[in-house]
Amino acid sequence: MTAIITGYFTKSGHNDIVARGYDGKVWLYAGNGNGTFKPRVKIASGWNAFTTIQNYSLTPTNSGILVRDRCGTLWDYRFNTTTRHFSPKKLAGGFGQYTQVISVGDWSNDSNYGDVVAIDHAGKFWLYAVDPYGTFYPRRQITNTGPSYTAVISPWDWDGRDGKPDLMGRDSSGVLYVFSPTMAPHRVSHGWNGFTLI
Repeated sequence: MTAIITGYFTKSGHNDIVARGYDGKVWLYAGNGNGTFKPRVKIASGWNAFTTIQNYSLTPTNSGILVRDRCGTLWDYRFNTTTRHFSPKKLAGGFGQYTQVISVGDWSNDSNYGDVVAIDHAGKFWLYAVDPYGTFYPRRQITNTGPSYTAVISPWDWDGRDGKPDLMGRDSSGVLYVFSPTMAPHRVSHGWNGFTLI
């Protein structure tokens, strides 16, 4: 698999897994709620054309799939409980200039979920906060984000300190840092350069 994400995709109240294979086929592993999964179901193909696949949660229990196509356009794929299929909604274009795009929930703390952070080639972090109408405000740079990272994810409120989403970054030496809107980067682990996916 070239991408693996978790989330409440099927709205069953159980955590699911969506995974993309090398051939571009996408598989849904629906959770049973007891630590096991239902037999996988193919939900899409041709997704090797996407350069980003992320959990895109509008609330902690309402997950979609954030993807970026090769033209730099962001799409939100969300599960339809009636048709049992994922349907796309276009979010915004112009994201081809970034090395990574990360879904960060309500990073701006304005009760509008769906914010994203984009990282440019210089290592700068840019926040695209969602407005009440589901579109993005003009980007603004997030400062004091620490060292250059080889991978960045958002584990929601990982440290449980403030109820706000966090970002976790791995540097080139395998050191793992965590930071948030209210907290500067600090080291939490090491030895993570042996992993191909975080």
